[in-house]
Amino acid sequence: MSPDVLVLYPLSVKNFRTIQIVSEELESLTCDRCGRCTPAADVMEIQEYLHIDFEAGFGSMVFPDISRVRGDFCQYCVKELLGDFLSVSEKGPANGRDLP
Repeated sequence: MSPDVLVLYPLSVKNFRTIQIVSEELESLTCDRCGRCTPAADVMEIQEYLHIDFEAGFGSMVFPDISRVRGDFCQYCVKELLGDFLSVSEKGPANGRDLP
């Protein structure tokens, strides 16, 4: 090879493969108390669901030790079950603080 000849070699070779990604999308939400099924497209109703998800403590008198407690409840059941015990107030403009 003569010194005046410039030979270019590829810096890297990129090989690609096609992969398929599977993901889950919420289709609907069902209240664990009344059975009301709310489609995910009903955003206003879906955002009002109360989601409970916690781990019961050791020595609990209500739930088995270290058990997982979960539930989804529509706003109607939340109001019916907890309404007398909840404090409901309006949010203030823009700052998100509760009004008196």
